[in-house]
Parts: sequence; structure tokens; C-alpha cells
Amino acid sequence: MNGANIPHLCGGIFFGLLLETMKPRSKARDMLNGGTDGLTANNLYNALIEVVTGESISSKGNTYSKSVSNYKNCVSSKGAYVPFTDSITRSTFDTKFNEDSTELIKRVSVLVDKYLNKDKCEWLVRALIDIMQIEQLNVDVFVNYTDKLSVRELDNVDTIYFIPFFLSVLDYIIVNCPDCESGRPTFEAWYKQSGTRGKWEFKSNIGKGIKHINVLFDVLEPSKLITYEYVDYPDNEVENNEEIANKAKVENNFFNCFKEEFDCVLKYLIDTDPCAETIYIGIYDEIDRLLMKWEFDVMKISSFEERKLAQDIIQNILSYKYYISDIFLKPINNKYLYVRNSTDDETRRLYDELMPKSFELRNNMCELYKRLWTTV
Repeated sequence: MNGANIPHLCGGIFFGLLLETMKPRSKARDMLNGGTDGLTANNLYNALIEVVTGESISSKGNTYSKSVSNYKNCVSSKGAYVPFTDSITRSTFDTKFNEDSTELIKRVSVLVDKYLNKDKCEWLVRALIDIMQIEQLNVDVFVNYTDKLSVRELDNVDTIYFIPFFLSVLDYIIVNCPDCESGRPTFEAWYKQSGTRGKWEFKSNIGKGIKHINVLFDVLEPSKLITYEYVDYPDNEVENNEEIANKAKVENNFFNCFKEEFDCVLKYLIDTDPCAETIYIGIYDEIDRLLMKWEFDVMKISSFEERKLAQDIIQNILSYKYYISDIFLKPINNKYLYVRNSTDDETRRLYDELMPKSFELRNNMCELYKRLWTTV
């Protein structure tokens, strides 16, 4: 439909909704070590480019930042830093989506784990459904890894698998409206500025009219993973038993390595109560090192159950990082953080949030830790 209709789903509006779904910033180690959590509009934009093209681009420099700003504000989708509008890129992505989306699923999984707040992803799903229904888009989207529904049928769905749904919507956008300019009327209706140079703040209630949906993040259902049909080969064509054993050992080594590397971090986070004990500030660096290493290597764990367990552990630790950030804790020296103990109302509110959430997440990690070491 014409971009003058409000709302209108295009590339710029889609990216803006992703920004609203990002994880909260966490800056505890920044104060002393000059680090960054990487949760920026520029990095999320680059991650979206990687999903579409399979390649990363340099995210440094004023030209890149200006392109990201123009795209999210629905001002301009021109230039080398906006590959979404390139005809070859669009055709290649659509072909990959329709013929073999396995690699795309992995790319989206990385983006979700690194940048998106999974609690907010239900809102994102409802917001996208709301837009598509208001705009009356004639498109079918995946609600799991095998089944599609038309936009008008989504009112009846109770559960949606996020990754195939995300890819369906993204494919529609890349094929039909990858620009941002057509979404400018929607942007101006949804965002407000406090002044001429003020930051644009999201003020829309889009998605509010859509009922609760159970959003799942499984990378693939077990029954849809690659299976191997038994074939009775002649003896001279059967793979050497030793080679088979070695291959299985290599695949299993990824999970064993994961267990060993996450063991100490998990035990420390489980055993240390941020409401009553100091937190070693170096734990941030160790967590980031592990997350960076396993961002892609987790996909090499061949067993679905083991890979899912590893992903759940990673996601739980990512969520917990927020509650040991400088939002809730403060440095007491150059080695340790301790819970803020000011008497102002805001700090009391934060403490009231920290205590139950940290307890819940530590309990989750405890259960995951037990499963980690009972998995054969």
C-alpha cells in the first residue's frame, strides 16, 4: 500500500521497532575500563545487514552513523550503507528464504541472542501483526517452521515461533518496501520530539489491540532437523567405524567444552547474591569473552537438546547482566561492585526490582547448571 497510509510497514519502520525491542544498556565495566556493551543502533543495523547479506560492513565513521540515523528516522535510504534497496541483494535474500532458509535462521538467532530483549519480542510480534492487519497486507507469514497463515488469520493464533515469523516479515519488507521514506508519515505519527534538536521518542500504542501470544525462540523443532535415512550399503562403501567414532567425538567436544568454560562463571553467579555481597567487576569481561566466543560456536553443538540447553544458559546470563550493571550496583573500589544503598525513592524502587529478579534468575541458572552436568 501507499506510504501515505498510517501505519505503513517499510524497512525504516521495521528497524525502528527493532530498536524499541533492544536489550537495556549495561555499563558497569564502562566506568572503570572504558568498555562498551555494543548495544547501539549502529551495531543493530549492522546485525540486520548481516542477516540480509551474510556480510558485515564497517560501522565506523560519520557517514555510516548518518546513514543509520536517516534510515531509522525514515529520511533517506540512499547510499552504500543501505544494501536493503539493492535489487540483487533483494533477489538473493528472497531466493535464500524460499529455497533454503537454514543459514538465515542461524543469522537471525545470533541477532536475537545478542541484541533483542526476549520479553519485549512478544510486543514486537503483536506490533507487526497490528500494522499488517491495519494495512490489510495480502501476505502469508510463518507461525512456526512449517505452517503459514494469512495476516487476517493471525487473530486466532496462540503461539508463534519468533525466528520464522521474523524472517517472513523481513522477506516481505525486502521484496516489497525496503526503503524508509515511505514510512515517514508513520514515523511522524509515532515519534515525538521535546524540541527541534531533541531525541525522537516512541509514543505509539501499536500492538495494544492484539491479544497475548506465546512467543517461542527455538531455533528448530527437533522433528524438523536434518535426519538421515538408513541405507544398506555394500560392505566396501560403509564408512569406517573409527572415522564415525572420531566424528561423533568432535561433535560432542563442543558441548563438553561449553560445559567446562561456563562452569566457573555459572557457579559464581549462582553463589553470589548481588543484594548482599560484592560482585567482582572482572566478571563482566569473563562473561563477554564467553559470549563472544560462543555466539557462533553454540550452533556447532549437534544435539538439539544440548544446543537448546546451551542457548538457554547464554540467554539467562545475558538477562542477569542487566541486574549486576551500574543501574543497580556501584563500584566501591577498582575491583568490586556493591548494591546502591542511597535512601532516595528511585534507588529503593531499583532495589525492590533487583531483589526478586536476581533471585529468580539465579534460581534459573541453578536449575540449568544441574541439567548441564546431568546431560549425558
